[in-house]
Amino acid sequence: MKLIFLGSQGSLQSASSGNTSLLVDSGKIFVLIDTSGSPAQLIRQAGYDPVDLDAVILTHAHIDHLYALPSLIHNLWILKRSKPLHIIGSASALECAKALCGVFSLFEKENMIPIRWTVYDGKPVDLDETLRIELFDVDHSIQTCGVLLTDGLSRFAYSADTRMLKEVPLQMYNADLLVHEAGGTAADEAALEKAGHSSARQAAKTAKKAQAKRLILCHLPLSQTVQNDMAAEASAVFSNTSIPELFIPYEI
Repeated sequence: MKLIFLGSQGSLQSASSGNTSLLVDSGKIFVLIDTSGSPAQLIRQAGYDPVDLDAVILTHAHIDHLYALPSLIHNLWILKRSKPLHIIGSASALECAKALCGVFSLFEKENMIPIRWTVYDGKPVDLDETLRIELFDVDHSIQTCGVLLTDGLSRFAYSADTRMLKEVPLQMYNADLLVHEAGGTAADEAALEKAGHSSARQAAKTAKKAQAKRLILCHLPLSQTVQNDMAAEASAVFSNTSIPELFIPYEI
């Protein structure tokens, strides 16, 4: 299983990166987690054909995490995709996604691609025999879901946007790779807590408690200096911590 970062920024985009968006490839199935920037273009930059995308997971209904979904669906329609696209998320995230697509009357277009909307109900979603998706609740300013993907051999967990969790969800435990949001340093923790986010130090504490093998920080602030300070703070708590590189496959 491989992970590719298509973007790693928080709400503000930088010159080199859009908002956080992740591509996971099981070898047979590939899944996009959140939609920002120009998804079809970013998927191509990662070396994939957007027509082959199997599923989209929407972690929550904040603009930086789902605003580009209509563009993706529109591109797939123009490319005459015929197989269904799975879109998975909480009821609130999917309601927002449908409303956003409705602004552009996407589903009124002739021969629109079939969409399979799957509402998170606490049960795993098996796309095929090679990849299982589980969503779990985290603690953000609105309902937000973390993500666990397993292929029978490896475990990949993504925190999505969240305050530091008092109890680590079972899905995060023993992750071969944990991707955790981090919006600043320890000095920023009071403001981050109020906004529903974590610091790099808090992300590292979660990774350590969850007994993860590796931690990558995402949803980053603009300043490279702050990012470097975050990496140093997190590494002091959990040594196997890094800042992501875009379009570089990470083996899980």
